[in-house]
Amino acid sequence: MRSIVPTLSCAGFLGVVFGIIAFVVSLAVTWDIETAAVGASMWAVLAFLAAALLALRDNLKRTKVLREIRRIFAGRPKISADQFCDYFAPWDRDIALAARKAVAAFYEIPEDRLHPDVDLWSDPVFAKFEASVRFVVVRGAFPEAYETEPFEFPTSRPETLGDLVRELGVLREALEKRPGNTRDAALD
Repeated sequence: MRSIVPTLSCAGFLGVVFGIIAFVVSLAVTWDIETAAVGASMWAVLAFLAAALLALRDNLKRTKVLREIRRIFAGRPKISADQFCDYFAPWDRDIALAARKAVAAFYEIPEDRLHPDVDLWSDPVFAKFEASVRFVVVRGAFPEAYETEPFEFPTSRPETLGDLVRELGVLREALEKRPGNTRDAALD
């Protein structure tokens, strides 16, 4: 389970915001500081509890899905980086390895269990994380280009990890054509 500190911090912030709003509204209605303080503290605690419980629920769901994904990949045969890259054009090797590494890190699975034909989007277990995976993979493949300027990424839905790597190859070509961006600057 991921750290609980960010979850509680966010819930605490929401509690404080709701408490302040409740205090101002109560004070405007009642003109009594004690009543406003009691009402504000009640709303602050309720907002904190609601946010914390919802975050905990989401975290538990995510943990359950990731556990299922790890179980699925535990049974897959290992594939070396060279075997993985044989599936792609030689110039896509660096992107393929970066995408593989990013997907493995996201799902917290060993890289050597990820094959180019793994279907990360049609399977309902994986589909829950589609948008997040694409974000993480693009950021992992193009860290420098990602942080300098916004860019468009194809919105087609790749079926496999191999399809995603090919889309990243198209994106690399577009980034290379940008004024001021060389291949080394955009990818290293």
